[in-house]
Amino acid sequence: MVIPGLGLLLLLLPSSTRGDDQNQKVEGEMGGDEISGKFDEGGDELNFYPTLVHHKFGCVDEGKWQGSCDIDLVDPPLGQPSTLLAKADWDMECDPLKAEQQLGTLTYKEGEGWENATTGNVEVSWTNSQTPNWTCPIEERNPSGCGDFRTDTRNIECPETQSLFDCGRPNNADNRILRYGHFPTLDLPQRHVCVQHPIFYDNTAFGENKNIPPALGRHRERWAKWGEYDFIPPQRWMHNAEHGGAIFLYHPCLDEDSKCALRRVIQQWQDKIGIVKWQGDSQIEEFVPAARDDEDKFRFILTPYKNLWTPFSIVLWGNIYASKCFNELEIHAFLASHYRTAFEDWPPNGAYNYLWTDLNSTAEQCPVLPPTAPSTMTVSSAAHHSSVSSATTSDKAIEDLAAQVKMLQQEVEDLREVGVVVRKVSSAGYSPHRAHFMGTILGAMSGVMTLALAYYLG
Repeated sequence: MVIPGLGLLLLLLPSSTRGDDQNQKVEGEMGGDEISGKFDEGGDELNFYPTLVHHKFGCVDEGKWQGSCDIDLVDPPLGQPSTLLAKADWDMECDPLKAEQQLGTLTYKEGEGWENATTGNVEVSWTNSQTPNWTCPIEERNPSGCGDFRTDTRNIECPETQSLFDCGRPNNADNRILRYGHFPTLDLPQRHVCVQHPIFYDNTAFGENKNIPPALGRHRERWAKWGEYDFIPPQRWMHNAEHGGAIFLYHPCLDEDSKCALRRVIQQWQDKIGIVKWQGDSQIEEFVPAARDDEDKFRFILTPYKNLWTPFSIVLWGNIYASKCFNELEIHAFLASHYRTAFEDWPPNGAYNYLWTDLNSTAEQCPVLPPTAPSTMTVSSAAHHSSVSSATTSDKAIEDLAAQVKMLQQEVEDLREVGVVVRKVSSAGYSPHRAHFMGTILGAMSGVMTLALAYYLG
């Protein structure tokens, strides 16, 4: 059921509800339905545990992932912080992407890690020196981080495609807004996770092969270069969302016309914001002057997302817009409300750029956007003004406002005259201060009504 504007209620089931059965049924607390949950050793989803079961610290410590946590899951004594097992401190061993992509001192070697670009020796392996008892499984190694490509969409086959232009809703509008609280979601010992350790996210969507994307969560230290990707995992783009960027997600089976429409919306925002010059990232310039990024443009990521619960979504730090339809007004309203409203407002491109593609090139063959459909949102200013379409109704409202202003102005004049008389005849027993006070109040009311009339007419 669609409930626009309401936050999503997360039911976090305690770990004691997780049995050892690989195909366990967990009793649901919403409507009494059963929640089907499979603990998949293969780990090909963002979540390891079933729907609505929480992954403490974005971590799993069982099955093939036993020993993989970078934070001790045992609760510390009251008043003490949790124990960090692998501290994320911007060290090259924790996330070598800067050394690989911006400094050029390392290169990625499939299956082994990152090797010295000159000597060929592996300098960053899949075992972090802080956690020597854990090594990322071979099948989970990739250029982003341990387990990040569990949800790689590039080999998904689509028996049929989805379209945003035949969703069967009034005005082709399907406006679903979900909001997550920054705290306690990110009340964490540390937010960043080194590449040797996996990151898991909770799933709050009911139904098989349905996933509501995360809007807050732990992530890798190095964020991504802004732009379109053949695939980029949430473990990377989540950091971009934290920097105020818009993350456009689409189902892998979305048709080309629908993807083209998303690209055109992005281009509209690129034109709207333009290029804003600023001082740039001095830390990058210190090491690689050519990599200085001193232009702030529209910050976005466009990527497919496995098992997305609607054909497309937009994630803006703590907020999700999801829809089965393409409604340009509603998309613009969501972006205008939440773009750059994140934990950090940081423009530069990040170091991660694996599978990046130039959106302007992919959009070259895209048709222009179809005529804008009206919006059904009452909070949309465009929809609000278009709904006042009756000239008779608006004219009557103007006449009523004008009459009220005129009446208040006359009452003010009458009270002022009374004040003059009372001051001359103080024996009448009517306090002149009271008359003056009432006159002042009604004068202020008259001013407010006049301003309201001017705004309405404008």
